[in-house]
Amino acid sequence: MLKDYSSVFDGCAVYLPALSPNYAEFAATGSFKRLETLQPGDLNFLSPDSRLFYYPYALYSAGQAAKTRSAARKDNIVLRRDRNATRVIGDSGGFQVATDTIEWEGPDTAARLLKWMEGHADYCMALDFPTGGISGGIIAKHSKRLMSEGVNLPSIAQRNGLGIDYNACLVQTLRNNRLFRRIADPGTKLLNVLQGRNLDEAEEWLRHARKSKFRGWAFAGYLTNDIALLLRMLIRMRDGGDLKGKEWLHFLGVGNLELGCVYTALQRTFENQIGSSIQISYDASSPFRMYGNQMLYSGFTLHPSAWSLQTIKFSELADAQNKTGTMMDALLSAKFKKDTSGAEEAIAECTPDLTSHVVRRSNEMPRYLGTHYFPAESTVAHLLLLDGQRYSFFNNGDRDTDTDMLAANHNIHVLIDAHRRAQRAFDELRTEQVPARLIATAEVIKQVFKSETPDTLIEQCEHFLNFG
Repeated sequence: MLKDYSSVFDGCAVYLPALSPNYAEFAATGSFKRLETLQPGDLNFLSPDSRLFYYPYALYSAGQAAKTRSAARKDNIVLRRDRNATRVIGDSGGFQVATDTIEWEGPDTAARLLKWMEGHADYCMALDFPTGGISGGIIAKHSKRLMSEGVNLPSIAQRNGLGIDYNACLVQTLRNNRLFRRIADPGTKLLNVLQGRNLDEAEEWLRHARKSKFRGWAFAGYLTNDIALLLRMLIRMRDGGDLKGKEWLHFLGVGNLELGCVYTALQRTFENQIGSSIQISYDASSPFRMYGNQMLYSGFTLHPSAWSLQTIKFSELADAQNKTGTMMDALLSAKFKKDTSGAEEAIAECTPDLTSHVVRRSNEMPRYLGTHYFPAESTVAHLLLLDGQRYSFFNNGDRDTDTDMLAANHNIHVLIDAHRRAQRAFDELRTEQVPARLIATAEVIKQVFKSETPDTLIEQCEHFLNFG
């Protein structure tokens, strides 16, 4: 093993790679067509026996891996892992069900997805129907189905004023929660999912979902990046006892470096101010989406004006490699574009008692990033470098399965490293690297949980608490 990342997020919110089934299965049972220096098992980062790197965290989705009964039975690295030394969160696949990627056959579908999660995961997510699908019209057919089954959605919507499709999402999720409570194995650790596109929707969802006394919570949609909305809900959950005794909170579909640090600030606030030892995690599938789009991470920037990830196209890498001969040389010589789109000016006027914690910074990105830029070093790139052109990343510039699997491993490693470095910079309050807005947000979080009027404080700071 070249890198051991097993403890780099101790005391912090943990980034979870959201595994692709193709990768998880290939690393367990696949074979390389042209590589001799590696074995597919080396791509299994959940195993300390990997020659590349060890990282004992992941998210695996039933919506991706258990679309059908036959797919659910395939061997993969999650099944093979040491469950005492790793942590895997199981996503239930609610989005895939709602969008017909998985055929909805009522309780039979829900039961199949739960049983798959129980066989793979340490924490199993409730099967929610996401409110994010309402605007695209994907929930409308489920509204019609529920009404045909006798659910008076128009009457429910009239009572709470939140729309028929919203209430369809809520009703179906609550049905699934009840089913999970009834059929789950006694030791199964379930995570309740909280949805809502605004405060009214989230409060109504919480009012009903809290009746399921699961081991933790997962947050979706706007609740992952609208920190003002999230804080309002967390205060209500604290005051309603919904955080007491919980073990895990997860944020769905988040790869943003700054948000990872916001979640760390939340985790530490829970420990210090409400006495709850809750582990927070967040996931992103971007390492796999990237190779699907023939892209690699070439580096990342931690600069006080903005944090960002840089990318390179396969075609650019192949061109560079024809000249340099190795993957690592090509990555280190890759050019990245100047990024000014995410720059933010810190807001110092949020409240009078917070001004001492906030420093104004220019939003101009420097011409040269210098030491603020970190190259996309990975163990697979390093190992291939040792063997030269014969085992290069590409075979004469052509893409194949070997290329895709190596690209995924590289991207996973780089994203872990980016979050690790970001968390470290935030933890040490390196003002030469950390955006002032992030420092301010962490202070707001602490003050909100101390305040006797938290909603007022959140309202005063709301203009810079959205990381969407």
